[in-house]
Amino acid sequence: MMPTEDISRKTFPVVTVTLTPAVDLSFRVDTMTPGTLHRVKDSRQDPGGKGINVAKVLHGLGVPVLASGLAGGSRGAWIQAQLKAQGISCDFLPCDGETRINVKITDAEGRLTEFNAEALASSAEELARLAERCFDRVDTGGWVALCGQLPPGAPSDWYAEMIQEARRRGIHTVLDTSQAALAAGIQARPDIVKPNLMELQNWSDRLLDSEAAIQRAARAMVEDAGVLSVVVSRGPDGLLVVSRDATYQVRVPTVPVQSSVGAGDAVVAGLLSGHYWRWSWTDTMRWAAALGTAAVMQAGTRVPPLNQIQSLLSSITVHREEDAG
Repeated sequence: MMPTEDISRKTFPVVTVTLTPAVDLSFRVDTMTPGTLHRVKDSRQDPGGKGINVAKVLHGLGVPVLASGLAGGSRGAWIQAQLKAQGISCDFLPCDGETRINVKITDAEGRLTEFNAEALASSAEELARLAERCFDRVDTGGWVALCGQLPPGAPSDWYAEMIQEARRRGIHTVLDTSQAALAAGIQARPDIVKPNLMELQNWSDRLLDSEAAIQRAARAMVEDAGVLSVVVSRGPDGLLVVSRDATYQVRVPTVPVQSSVGAGDAVVAGLLSGHYWRWSWTDTMRWAAALGTAAVMQAGTRVPPLNQIQSLLSSITVHREEDAG
């Protein structure tokens, strides 16, 4: 038997944080009709949660990564066992209760219906212990990816506190969350924020019904809150990237959709891997868009194969443009 790796003292260039992991059950059906019997065409069971999805993609790309977070019960143990079986380093803090199950149903037209159970509640002590363990595992100058909703019991500014502490320690941060956690988190000035269009609209508290309105909202997140870069994932419309000095449209090709679960997480992994490899910002944006596009071509949250990602790169365009007023 091969000896297991002792990661208790090892540090990583990227640490992902998932406070609300889940066992993801993914089903494919022809049509989704409430109140009727559905014949499942395909099913999968995967370790789920936004930070976990990011870690799976990074590992598949060869980027050293540690998946951390909170996990409880037999499902939490199953998630960690599955990650370790895939060779992914993980360090989850055990917590009381049973990790949730989420159900994802995709129909023949690629439309996704989700049933997400409520996450386990967390205590202040658990969150403090997790934060310290997280910072003990990340390299100075490395990245912490703060992903997903906050659990019941967590203060809305927990991500903000993590971002501030990371900066104090010389660590970069990417934030991918929503609602109050997003509003509080961006005030702490993370390096990258990755909302989808709905999350950006909710944050801006106005209808984003035009390209100009979308760009203004993303620009406000940069200029009003001091975020370095905002990367808005827009599904088949690609990415809108707003930095302090420029706005970029990243256009992607039309592809067959298997499941959109985890596509935004693949974009985050693309951004982190580009930074890890010290690529240019243009190449990093194109790579992130390719990862997000390849992700929707997979069942469940399966990691897209490298050759498929690379085959998409030539069809992705990055256009720098003037800000819409």
